[in-house]
Amino acid sequence: MLLIILTTFFLFVIFCGFSSLDISKNENDFLSFRLIKGIFIVAILSGYSSIFIPLNFYFEVFILLLGSGVFIYNKQIIYIKQLFYLPKSFFYFTLILVFVSSMNAYIFDTFSYYLPTIKWLDDYGLVKGLANFDFILGQTSLWHILSASFNQIIDPYYKINFFIAFIYLMFIYETKKYILLFALPFFYLFLASPSPDLPVIVLSIIGIVNYSLYKSKQSICFGLIIGAMLVLIKPIAFVLVIYFFVLWLIDVKNKSYKEILIVVFIGLLFVIKNIILTANITFPLAYGNLSNLSYSIPKHIYDLSSIDGRYSILPNNNSIKYEYFKTWSTSDYYLYVFKNINYSIALYILIALINSIFLIHSISRKDKRMIFLASLMIFKVIVFFIISIQYRFILDNLLIIFSLLFINYSMNIFKIIVPTFILSVLFVFSANFFSNRLPFFMRSMSRYTIYNLIQPKLYKAKSKEINYSNFKANYITNTIFSLDVKQPALNKRLIDKYKIQGYYPKLINEKMIKDGFELHKSIINVKKDSK
Repeated sequence: MLLIILTTFFLFVIFCGFSSLDISKNENDFLSFRLIKGIFIVAILSGYSSIFIPLNFYFEVFILLLGSGVFIYNKQIIYIKQLFYLPKSFFYFTLILVFVSSMNAYIFDTFSYYLPTIKWLDDYGLVKGLANFDFILGQTSLWHILSASFNQIIDPYYKINFFIAFIYLMFIYETKKYILLFALPFFYLFLASPSPDLPVIVLSIIGIVNYSLYKSKQSICFGLIIGAMLVLIKPIAFVLVIYFFVLWLIDVKNKSYKEILIVVFIGLLFVIKNIILTANITFPLAYGNLSNLSYSIPKHIYDLSSIDGRYSILPNNNSIKYEYFKTWSTSDYYLYVFKNINYSIALYILIALINSIFLIHSISRKDKRMIFLASLMIFKVIVFFIISIQYRFILDNLLIIFSLLFINYSMNIFKIIVPTFILSVLFVFSANFFSNRLPFFMRSMSRYTIYNLIQPKLYKAKSKEINYSNFKANYITNTIFSLDVKQPALNKRLIDKYKIQGYYPKLINEKMIKDGFELHKSIINVKKDSK
């Protein structure tokens, strides 16, 4: 907890410093907005830098010195003082959030995807054809690019999600819409991990609520930029950018086009990043695949990825062999799903029903903009019902809907402090008390210890160097995850995946990992010189 608070202080200084580089003024120049702007500036700077250089120790020192230097030069210390004018209850909720953040990460994606992504960025930056080494790394999120910019010194415990929750809390107190505190317990799912789901949820609520409160040109433009950034964080978050772009076309008179240029600049990074990592503009969809590039991914692997997405969330999938599952038709799949509904799929269906009710409610109010938003969210529900029925993909829909429905109601802050605290204790200590009855997505949650009050766990793996294909790799010996091991790192999970897909990664240039990977149907020098 103590080190997370220290991390938060440095991040506050850096993001405040970088935000002062934006000379434009918002009609409501909230401190939370300044911090969001600072995050965006650092993230975009890091994203473009990662094309050319690794986001290593030296890059982090550069970010730290530049951010803090601008902070001091522009006399931004006033914003630290501004925090202390907030009510005491703000700090109570902050302590609850930092307490939950201090637990150890447990989400499977943290170890299989997030940490390896960040480690590749640390060691090399964006690597051409990285999705050929591990398909899922092609999804490299802007949030992980941001995390890689701070994980050497400032945030070695990957707790940047606490900071975005801290901004959300600040926004609530600045707008005095305390009813929005209802969302905090949902955040507990993601606080301990660098999951991009949390910034998607937080920034979506802030963008929509800000527009709902002020309905101004500035709120539309701010929402448009937030929407563009969310697509870079997680492409599935496409609702806001479409919504605010249409509002910008319809409602904004005397258009300056500055915001569109910013969105284009953000979109360009999205395209460049995808082409470098995957040779595919629309990754992970196969439609934008640039097959003329030597490192493009075979369509067969996209098909396998689609099958994996469905298989991984299949109820009782341990009882169904993967090879047999690949023969199922679409009707076989959905028939099985609805006959064997687990709580995760039930939550998806529940959120889908709430989305439908919200659409009917919007139609009854004859609010065209609300109808449009509700329709976009329904479209998103349908898309992921086809791709992968995971409730977390549409959880932001649920919280946006509740925020819009609750926004006009007032609430006494103290009525939610006690239940929020109780829920935080139950959640953090769930592994201590209920380890045999935890839901499947919390099964890897570890017990909370006194040591966590000082610092969270650092994730370590043991490895040995081997020769694989035409490159040297660090093979993980004590776990199926790469964790902190220098890339390229191989593990049993990855090697098994190569065998299933029938394609193996090979360095384009054996002397330069940055030049990237391409795929071959046969593997050369497999472990001939393994140590």
